[in-house]
Amino acid sequence: MERLLGLESSAPRTRTRSAALALGFAVLFALAFLAGRATRVPPAQLALAWPAAGVVILWLLAARSSLERIVACVVVVVVSGVLNQLTGTEPLGAWLFGLVNLSHGAVGAVLLHRWRPAWLLDEPFLEGLFIIGFRNVVSSFVVLNALLALPQLWRTRRERGAGCPLTVAAGLVVTGALLWLPWPVDFAIVPIVVVVALRCGAQATSVLVALQGVLVVAATVAGNGQFASLDDPQARVVAAQAFVLVLAVVGVVLATLEDARDAALVQSRRDRDQLQDHMEAALLASAHVVVDPDGFVHVDAVNAALVTLTGRPRHALLGVDPRTWFVDDDVEAFRQGVCELTLGRALGWRTQLRLDDAWGGGWVDVALALVDPDLDPSLSLGGSGASSAAITLQMIDVTAQKEAEQALAHAALHDDLTGLANRALWADSLERAAQVVGSERPALAVMFIDVDRFKQVNDIYGHTAGDKLLVAVGQRLRSLRSDSLLVARLGGDEFGLPNRS
Repeated sequence: MERLLGLESSAPRTRTRSAALALGFAVLFALAFLAGRATRVPPAQLALAWPAAGVVILWLLAARSSLERIVACVVVVVVSGVLNQLTGTEPLGAWLFGLVNLSHGAVGAVLLHRWRPAWLLDEPFLEGLFIIGFRNVVSSFVVLNALLALPQLWRTRRERGAGCPLTVAAGLVVTGALLWLPWPVDFAIVPIVVVVALRCGAQATSVLVALQGVLVVAATVAGNGQFASLDDPQARVVAAQAFVLVLAVVGVVLATLEDARDAALVQSRRDRDQLQDHMEAALLASAHVVVDPDGFVHVDAVNAALVTLTGRPRHALLGVDPRTWFVDDDVEAFRQGVCELTLGRALGWRTQLRLDDAWGGGWVDVALALVDPDLDPSLSLGGSGASSAAITLQMIDVTAQKEAEQALAHAALHDDLTGLANRALWADSLERAAQVVGSERPALAVMFIDVDRFKQVNDIYGHTAGDKLLVAVGQRLRSLRSDSLLVARLGGDEFGLPNRS
């Protein structure tokens, strides 16, 4: 059987047929190439499967003239080189890989065509064994995938909706119509497989490819379709089976990748819901803050405690920059905290800031932390802009604590009765004023005031009246005070005024 695949057909191929053949195989080769690249295993980046090699062999075997073979060789090298570069291969290596792809296909085509070893030409049994083995392998792969997918089709229908059965049915109708057309448009079946793979998943794709295989075989047997024009019956069997195998590999690989992407999205939503549940159950006011690659900061989740703290509805908190929640003097401090995290300088940040009155007012203890501490800082703010940074914001209302601290600090430096500075604060002010005497001013004036006969007021009118007198004196002195004077009650009925100008 010298013409195993019928490449030496005497029927001339029209320009339209040649163009359709080249275009169809070019698209199929590109899809098979990308499907193979998707099976790469890091870190060596070696592909587990390479269906593109089978497409090149099939293309060269289907070519009936030297011109068609030359076109096939050129297109294979060009498409390989371009796709390799687009998928991250260096330019020189990209085009060398293109030549490797062509070499694989050429060697395979030669071995399967007239340049096979002479001993194989003289053994019809081995030829038949090859054809039967190839047919059985393809049929087993396609049919087994379909049978394994059938029990899961109902789950696929529930997850992806009722549109998938209609999509598969429509794909089969279009496939049948294309196979029975008198033009070489069989490769238009490939987009159908791609659409079903991306829309309906691996299970529906496996069933579709199996049914398409039935249609391809039926059309070929009936004398229709791309492969029915091959003179050798055995060549028609091999070519049709190879086409179905390529459809199956491309479809299943694409569908598997799409299923993996969908599973990742579902897991991402599940994690997001779990994070929201944890936030909602937290007693601390919490928010999930996202820092976009361009530096835009916004809130995309808050809990009930934060709604209570700010006194604003949930929708008013979402989508806003949390820096706007704080008073103007503290906005820069919060921004610095976000930058520390997003630039990778720290894993956590904490300080006390003041909320603006429009967002609840008061003091809050603010803590920031990266959601994923292992995130490469170069991928977020200040880096390549390839990713966003996620930050957890937690706030505790410390207004009462802050006011208590301020009250204690005031009491430590002020007189309880008059509210004026006490001896400690007055002495500190006097010392600081004395340090600049001679450099900034020539002299320092200090005034001591004592209330005469104050003891008689206490003895005659009582200590309550004496206290009122001291308060009145303090108010009178305070009303006379300039910005450069610190009025202090030094003790008893003594007051002091150091000049700070």
